[in-house]
Amino acid sequence: MVYGGSFRWIFQMAAFVILGGVIWLRHRHVVRLRTERYRYQSNSTALASETLRLTLGAYKRFRAEDAAIRDTVVGRDTVSVLRRKV
Repeated sequence: MVYGGSFRWIFQMAAFVILGGVIWLRHRHVVRLRTERYRYQSNSTALASETLRLTLGAYKRFRAEDAAIRDTVVGRDTVSVLRRKV
């Protein structure tokens, strides 16, 4: 009877240690995801603030460059196609 009781105790302790390990691993995963989320949010905020700093003059230059690019010849496969703004 003593042997059976100690086996049950060892089994319960092993199950407890395994459960604790699984909980710890899940906790570490959540911490890593939370850190990644905060980094993503701060990067998005920084990108949005950079976008908002675009001045009117810079916007006009960008649009002029974009229009010039649209009117150039674009190679598709082996056939050249002239694209124009409609």
